[in-house]
Amino acid sequence: MDIKQVLDSWSSSDATFVIRAQDGFMVIEGSDTAIRSFGELLVSMSNEIRCGLSLSPTGVGSELFAEGSTMGVYVHQLPCNVEHPVP
Repeated sequence: MDIKQVLDSWSSSDATFVIRAQDGFMVIEGSDTAIRSFGELLVSMSNEIRCGLSLSPTGVGSELFAEGSTMGVYVHQLPCNVEHPVP
């Protein structure tokens, strides 16, 4: 699946996840469907020519996050020839 298909499938599944910081770790919590969808998103991103992808509990992708999420995620694929700030 491509990135759009993964995100469409994930958002229609009602499977949300939480990303939060705890004791110096980034904790990702969710159902098996949410964790699998997150993994599929990473795989699909690596298959497409894409610089980066960000999801935020208060912005783009917010429907994928459960209450309690305090962090978003930015995945940046290298090499990257685009000059931009990493959020």
